[in-house]
Amino acid sequence: MIRWVAIAAAAALAAVDASAATKMTVGNVTSTSSGPLYIAKDKGYFAKAGLDVEIVVFESATDMAPLLATGRLQIAAGAVTVNFFNSLEKEFPVKLMSSRNTSPTYHNLLLRPDLVGTVKTPADLKGRVIASNGRGSITTYEVGKIVESGGLTLKDVDVKIMGFGQMPVALANKAVDAALMIPPLMEIAVGKGVAVKWIWADDIIKAQPVVIAVQQINTDWAAKNDAAMHAYMEQIIRGVQEYCEAYHHGANRAEVVDILSRYSNVKDKDALEKMEWGSRDPEARVFEKSVMDVQDYYFQEKLIDKKFAFKDLVDDRYRAAAVKKVGPFKLVHDDGKPGCRPDSVANR
Repeated sequence: MIRWVAIAAAAALAAVDASAATKMTVGNVTSTSSGPLYIAKDKGYFAKAGLDVEIVVFESATDMAPLLATGRLQIAAGAVTVNFFNSLEKEFPVKLMSSRNTSPTYHNLLLRPDLVGTVKTPADLKGRVIASNGRGSITTYEVGKIVESGGLTLKDVDVKIMGFGQMPVALANKAVDAALMIPPLMEIAVGKGVAVKWIWADDIIKAQPVVIAVQQINTDWAAKNDAAMHAYMEQIIRGVQEYCEAYHHGANRAEVVDILSRYSNVKDKDALEKMEWGSRDPEARVFEKSVMDVQDYYFQEKLIDKKFAFKDLVDDRYRAAAVKKVGPFKLVHDDGKPGCRPDSVANR
């Protein structure tokens, strides 16, 4: 009888704890660099911190912007898009909180195999069809910088908008000539023989280190749930440190590969083991030079009407506090690969 009462009491306490957890909805564009989010969710870090985190998958950060602005998402994890700047101009409660994918990003402009030898330089892209995952997405910036290096503008190419998952089919059917893709789907397209790696976006972009993807927050929700936001960012930093160790083929590599296989769109562990993963800054910093260059490009292309000071784009409180609480990242196994390092975020 006493044992039954104890069990019943424990169950009741667990139910209370579960109901007391702060619910958060995180929009996410699936990629290997989403690893820290998956780690924190899978290993129960969020739950232990009193958070009930739901991850909702989107094709593009552009699709998340209106949901974040209106509070239906509390956090949006994806690229720095035109919609973010437009939301700020409309005075919606959004800010950048931390970086998600930094140099080396391993974003590549893939080329159809039959065009190798014909399309040799960015200048040869004139009149060609290029796939991008969202109008006004960061891939617009990356494609724009690549064609600029060949003396072209976006008006000189035909940009087709489609999800990353559709791009391998479009390449195979010759519906597009090139596609700006990210890991892990980039590796799948190459593995199927429908594309070859051609131009690394990082090699073209001069504002280094590059910040391609970020975590954006709804600042109204954050202000009302300050403790929850601090707890969330702390668990993300823990996840980043574990991800970075695995990125460099540390002892936890197999564990993180297993997590990626269950949460990402690549289920093959062997494939995940062999492919390049997007890098993360261990402190999740939002690098000013890169973000301002993205903004300048969108403004130049008349995709946004107003530019903002960096201080008006970023709320760094949660990230800075989380890094201080978790402590510095110390890389145990160093395989010499650039990126995911405490001292610098090296370009490829």
